[in-house]
Amino acid sequence: MKRKGLTLMELLVIIGIIGLLSGLAFTVTVRARKRSYWVQCVSNLRQIGIALRLYAQDWNGFAPPYSTEWKLRSQSSQLVMAFHPYL
Repeated sequence: MKRKGLTLMELLVIIGIIGLLSGLAFTVTVRARKRSYWVQCVSNLRQIGIALRLYAQDWNGFAPPYSTEWKLRSQSSQLVMAFHPYL
């Protein structure tokens, strides 16, 4: 006698295998996404470092003006404007 379908046990095994593979794929995707964020951050920091070195070469070793004080917030925009040609 030939069967034309899957038994319940075969169907449950297939669903279990698909669930296991999708779980593994999800964890790999999450790791890859975290790694891509890290690589992007490192790249941005590298570009900022290169821009700072180029600025210092053009201005005899001086860094661009910058202040961390809240009252001198306008100087932060001066930093952006100073770096603009180098980025």
